Amino acid sequence: LRRRGDRAAFLLLALVCVSTQARAQQVSLRSYSVEEGLPQSQVNAAIQSSTGYLWLGTRGGGVARFDGHEFESFSEKDGLPDSEVNALVEDPDGAIWIGTRSGVARYRQGIIYPVVGLPDGLDVRALEI
Repeated sequence: LRRRGDRAAFLLLALVCVSTQARAQQVSLRSYSVEEGLPQSQVNAAIQSSTGYLWLGTRGGGVARFDGHEFESFSEKDGLPDSEVNALVEDPDGAIWIGTRSGVARYRQGIIYPVVGLPDGLDVRALEI
């Protein structure tokens, strides 16, 4: 009889722990799409900068900077070598480096600077600082 009581107590404790963990691990997710301002629906790269912005590199829509409320988009007309962004990284000075299908650019204080001196058509898939 003692074993049965021990088993029942253990089972009750296990159920309480599981239900507590299930409640504690609930996560609220929100998805964003083109309707909310994302320039393109396929995202190839994502980072959060030290200033809190979420940067998203898309497959044909350039790069988007999200402040938690709205997107600001940058494309070839803003200085990107290509609209397909494959890699993003932030350097210690806070500049965002953007690797595209046709080269690299650097975003600093609101301006995109193409990186010169690289081979033409360089398809950048990863960046590391």
